Amino acid sequence: MEATKEDDPIASFTSWLAAQNVSYPNVSIRQSKSGVSLEAAKHVPPNTTVLSIPRELLLGPHCAPTLPTFAKVYNYLCAHTHEKGGGSGPDGTDPDPQIVLVLLLLHIRSQPDATLWGPYVGILPKTFTNPLYLLAQYEENPEAVYDPTEVIVGSPLHASLAATLADLRAAYDAWIPDLVSTFGTAFVTPENASFVAFVWAHTAIESRAFGLRRDFIYGPAASSSSSNSDSAPLITCMVPLGDLANHAPSETATILSSTTLTPPSLLLTSPSTTPLLPGTPLLKTYNSLSNEQLLLHYGFSIPNNPLDCVTVDLEIPEEDEGGDYTLEVRKALLLNSCEEPDSDSESDSDASDAHSDTKNQTEEAQITLTGHSLTLNLSSPVPPSLIHTLRLLVATASDLEGITTTNIRTRLLTPLNPQNEQQVIKTVRNVAEGMLQAYPTGLEEDIERLKGMEDGWEKFAVMYLVGQKEILRAVVEWCETVARGE
Repeated sequence: MEATKEDDPIASFTSWLAAQNVSYPNVSIRQSKSGVSLEAAKHVPPNTTVLSIPRELLLGPHCAPTLPTFAKVYNYLCAHTHEKGGGSGPDGTDPDPQIVLVLLLLHIRSQPDATLWGPYVGILPKTFTNPLYLLAQYEENPEAVYDPTEVIVGSPLHASLAATLADLRAAYDAWIPDLVSTFGTAFVTPENASFVAFVWAHTAIESRAFGLRRDFIYGPAASSSSSNSDSAPLITCMVPLGDLANHAPSETATILSSTTLTPPSLLLTSPSTTPLLPGTPLLKTYNSLSNEQLLLHYGFSIPNNPLDCVTVDLEIPEEDEGGDYTLEVRKALLLNSCEEPDSDSESDSDASDAHSDTKNQTEEAQITLTGHSLTLNLSSPVPPSLIHTLRLLVATASDLEGITTTNIRTRLLTPLNPQNEQQVIKTVRNVAEGMLQAYPTGLEEDIERLKGMEDGWEKFAVMYLVGQKEILRAVVEWCETVARGE
């Protein structure tokens, strides 16, 4: 029997797109095991508009005050945000736009026939494979599903996942029970009032939404009322049809160009130089994301991701055994006299320059302020900024003789003395080895585990672990090379 539009979300969605004047004559909507995606339906010349989506269809927090079935809920949010905390705006009394959109999505999911976006929400994934959603499922019913955190024990993602889920739990506890008690099913149905449903909505937004300028959402008047519209925060919006484009791992692989904000429609275009052949998947770079970010928000990772990195936090060592804070205070003053380095200059530097005695003294050392983080990657496993900063952080009082706030940048370009430099290299190696030892499995074991694994959370998680450990292994090897004097 042929499926009807009522039981075929794709058919219902395409009918809705036609009724809403969404234009996509060169595009096919494709259903597969991995979900719904887009591909070229025919030969598409370069620089051709492939999607044109009316501004009125963009689903964002700006829709909440005017949606008849949700307006009272939004007014309640406005009235109670200050007492619950977590608001936005200059005085913190405006509802958090992310929370508004989460609640709005749950409301539409509960009342699909009462709102404009019901057919769109109907084609959103029913579940997700990112660790936030999997962990929320596990916490709700640990006997029915597995603990997704077991495979990432010891990784930075393990800690950030727990913190993010705790923040979502706090937001859920602050609003959902209260709103359900106040508005009942006029707000959400019982199945959409659970914490898992809340995380579902958050994940749908994080993995699919676009950041759009205020003047595009609200019209030209929004930009004229703002002193600097270009620097104003972007508005997070769900973009029906446009968000079906899958991720391109790099800008060079992107099939759809950046959005062209041309009211009254949002336009997505084909590449400016390359035509699209029939059947070509339509891809768009979500952002420049490491595997940790891809895993957390999207539930997948990329082999040999060039954006993979390991984050290292630098702190001033505590006072000496006698409780003397003088040296610690001096280091803090010296660090605070420096500005953070430009991120581009750090990535373009050769790591070997960090340990060179012939550095031009007119240059300045790259210093990272205490409490800030440095990223290590395979192209620069030990960046100059790490060595420059550690020369100060591990210094003794005698090492700092003659160093002032005016000459610190030039003095730290080269080793302060052999003993200090040995301590720098030892510190770097200890950090890397300590992070490696926190993992219950080794690099070679993880590489072996990847062989034959099918796509899914565990494979993508192990792929992420391999990337982390390869960087840390490169740091250790760098330290060994320097220690040998090579």
